[in-house]
Amino acid sequence: MERDFQLMQWLQVHSYAEAWIGEHHSGGYEIYGRPKLFIATAAERTRYIRLGTGVISLPYLLICQAHTISGGWGLAMAQ
Repeated sequence: MERDFQLMQWLQVHSYAEAWIGEHHSGGYEIYGRPKLFIATAAERTRYIRLGTGVISLPYLLICQAHTISGGWGLAMAQ
């Protein structure tokens, strides 16, 4: 993960305008189940580069949000 944070910094130094972070459910290369958390941390370490989510799987996102909002009950009800 630290390597990926360094990559975001490198991209910014080399004048890249944006970087897209995918969710690990969307393909074989992405390793982050919650890309928004990675983006939040990368945003702390960069200044100008725009960071965005490449793909977020809607059904999985809804289950995770229900779990978070309910304090754990959402995931139990979905099973």
